[in-house]
Amino acid sequence: MDPQFFLTEWKRKYAASSDRNEAIPWFWENFNEDKMSIYQCMYKYNAELWSTYATYGMTCGFFQRVHMIKQTSFACMVILGEKENDKEKNLSLSGFWVFSGKSLPEHLIECNDFELYDWVELDRE
Repeated sequence: MDPQFFLTEWKRKYAASSDRNEAIPWFWENFNEDKMSIYQCMYKYNAELWSTYATYGMTCGFFQRVHMIKQTSFACMVILGEKENDKEKNLSLSGFWVFSGKSLPEHLIECNDFELYDWVELDRE
């Protein structure tokens, strides 16, 4: 399947699915590992994250700054942490990205936020 068509269809299935587990099998059945790549990103400075609200805002800003790759990528970012006595702690930020192509897009690498994350290419296994 053409990577561009795959990403468009995947975004539709993911967004329309009330249970993400329904969409995941379609992803793996149609993912073209010869023409696409999957990366995990892990924020390097989790110890400095103090609020889910601020971390969410930072993530939204990152997405805005790399908007030009939205047609050739899909990302899912996750903020994890604990709450104790109304205080958030041990926050961490990471995400998974799917790209058309076998490498990280140039526009992503050129974004200042790129250096705030460690990027690891994942394989299907």
